[in-house]
This record gives sequence, structure tokens and C-alpha cells, in this order.
Amino acid sequence: MKVDDGLNLSQLAPLGCSVQTGAGAVLNVARPEAGSTIVVFGAGAVGLVAVMAAMLTPAARVIAVDVNAARLELASELGATDTVNPADGDPVSALLELTGGLGAQYTVETSGRVAVLGQAISSLTSAGTCVVVGAPPLDLRSRRRAEPARPRHSPGRHQPGRQQPRQFIPRLIELRRRGRLPFDRLIRPYAFDQINVAAQDAAEARTIKPVMILPT
Repeated sequence: MKVDDGLNLSQLAPLGCSVQTGAGAVLNVARPEAGSTIVVFGAGAVGLVAVMAAMLTPAARVIAVDVNAARLELASELGATDTVNPADGDPVSALLELTGGLGAQYTVETSGRVAVLGQAISSLTSAGTCVVVGAPPLDLRSRRRAEPARPRHSPGRHQPGRQQPRQFIPRLIELRRRGRLPFDRLIRPYAFDQINVAAQDAAEARTIKPVMILPT
């Protein structure tokens, strides 16, 4: 993708993956309507961008779910109206309580964990939509593992995220320029010779989105 001269490419690097994935899941697929509730499972780079994107929609409630308290705090700073930590108890029960027992109209699953996908499905209303961007192994065994977590009612659709980069990336750059999608808050740059440090920091959740700066 070509971008305007003068833009900091190290700040735009995550547009190639995490940013357009998280934002696209919300803006291009879920498209929550006014008054709806959207729940984002996973507060990594994709999930936190999904939270930011949800704040650009007319959704009334944006809920972030993660086991990392620091990332949930950041999700709140980025606009999440509520947060749920599964370490404190069953997240599905907590989400149903937050929604008055009705469930959410939309969930976005970003972790890639089958058990979490089951929770995302279980947290839906009967006509809700789960957008799957975490790429869990959806073979027969995985579906059976997810099945016990489903609610008594029949959940709605499950969709993968999708977008057209040539049209979508310039839109995301403009949103960032206007301060409406501050995904640069997630970035930490590393010199290329720090690649092992960057990988370790990401694995241990010290860094949300490492960006490697190649030598020139």
C-alpha cells in the first residue's frame, strides 16, 4: 500500500494486520446499531483496536474480556464501558448479568482459543452475531469442545472478519490523523537486534504490538 510522504511508517506498520483486522471486524462485519451491545474477547492488539472501532459506532455498550488486568484498564481508557476478567469467575455469567440476562447483540472473538469462542457464542442473544477473527482450529473436535459452552437458546450467526485494504487502510489512516483511532498507543518499537526481546515481551504481555525497526 502506498501512503502519503511524511507519514511515520513504523506507526503505520500494524495496519497490515492487527489494526485492519480488529477495526474491520467491527466496522465492516458487525456494524453494531444504535443501542446495541458488543463484547470483544481478548484485549491484545486486535481486540483493543476492535474496542476503539466500536467507539466509532452507535453501540451503547462496549465490553472487553481478558485475563490481563492491565490490558483491561487500557481498554477502559480507550472507551470500553465495561470490562470482564475471567480470572474473577465465569465470564458468560458476568456478561449475561451486565446485559440483564439477554446477552449481547455482537461478540468479537480475537484470542483463537476454542474455549473462548464457546464463551463468545454463549454470550449472544438468540439473534446475535459472533465475528471470529482469532482463527481457532474449527475441526469437528474443536466444535465439540465449544459445544458445552453454548447457551440454552440458539445463538445467531458466526462470521469471519473481512475488509478491502485499498479502500479501508486510507480510511483508518484518516481516523488516526483525526485522533479517533489512536492505535499508535499500542505500539512499542524495537531495534532489529532486539527481536528476541520483542518476542519475549509480546509472549509475556509486556508489549501489545511490537514493531521491528530494520537497519538502514
